[in-house]
Amino acid sequence: MCVDLPMIILAAGRGIRLGDLTGEVPKCMLPINDETIIKRQVAALRECGFERIIAVTGYRDDLMREHLEDEVEYVYNEAWNTYNNIYSLYIMKDLVPEGFCLINGDVVCDPAIIEGFAATDGTSIVIDNVKPLAEEEMKITTVDGRLDLINKTMDPVGAEGEYIGILRFVAPESGMLFEEMERYVERGELDVWYENAIGSAAERLRMKPWFTHGLQWLEIDTPEDYEKAQRLFGS
Repeated sequence: MCVDLPMIILAAGRGIRLGDLTGEVPKCMLPINDETIIKRQVAALRECGFERIIAVTGYRDDLMREHLEDEVEYVYNEAWNTYNNIYSLYIMKDLVPEGFCLINGDVVCDPAIIEGFAATDGTSIVIDNVKPLAEEEMKITTVDGRLDLINKTMDPVGAEGEYIGILRFVAPESGMLFEEMERYVERGELDVWYENAIGSAAERLRMKPWFTHGLQWLEIDTPEDYEKAQRLFGS
């Protein structure tokens, strides 16, 4: 089971597209009903047995530490407002030598997704294989049961699903990913997602998809997403 690995929560971003909703707090601290997104994540992770949880913070790091106190460990990304999320993950390279699990800090999901994912092993990626796809989504294809392509540019017609922002890397694949991200850093390609590095190394990584099969989840990027999350998860 993957719960023996540290879980990284990427929570450095402000969420500019959310406008005034994130004028004072990072988007992972937006409340769904009476609990913030990140506290919902931490509670679900603890329930599934994850003991070590590391939050990569940036915007309003002070509020995050006050909000979560000693529930998690913290790594501050001082370049949170300069680079994309590839850098938030890259700075973890020396801190998780045996591998890691990851959840994006703006993901709200049915706890059954985390529970099912936690019960598996190996290098894997959680994919929604039911939701209709559009241009904006981070889409994937597979070959022989492993990840082949992951990007936002592929034709939705040929895609097999959408990456929902939860994954796991075990050694040696975790080391391969950090090596690939280092190439991006050395080239100065930092305005990209960590998924770009996964796509570049996909043939070597041999990631297995774990499909949600219709379980509810949502990535919160816009006010409309936030309103939908309140309807889906606010009761």
